[in-house]
Amino acid sequence: MSQIDQDVAAIEKLSLLYARGADRNLPALWEAIFTEDAVLEGPHFKMEGPAAISQAPAMLARDFLATQHRMANHFIEVDGTSAKGEVYCVAEHLVAKDGARKVLAWMIRYEDVYRKDRGAWRIAHRILHIDWTETRTADPAA
Repeated sequence: MSQIDQDVAAIEKLSLLYARGADRNLPALWEAIFTEDAVLEGPHFKMEGPAAISQAPAMLARDFLATQHRMANHFIEVDGTSAKGEVYCVAEHLVAKDGARKVLAWMIRYEDVYRKDRGAWRIAHRILHIDWTETRTADPAA
């Protein structure tokens, strides 16, 4: 495997770790995958630094019964120790509303800047774009 292929694989893994940290409320995992000067921003929010960013999984756990983030379509361009990319995501959020369980699905694109930092690839800047949303009724768990 070439160095570029190894770099791309390591960068793709960041998004999988991000999803796991969000869905399992693992703030330490989020702290580990962002650079010290990282920025995470999206509609109506901007967080700076891993300490602030790592609070987001707990906010998801507070606001939703469960979440599930599925990452796909990684487009990554590596340039030495920095890289840019775009990642698609379907983020589903389970909520209780009007006596029923609903799924709020967000179709997301993450616009990313990555940097090799402290010997590992990390997210330096992530912009969350919500392309559209969908709400549907959730079936009861079996």
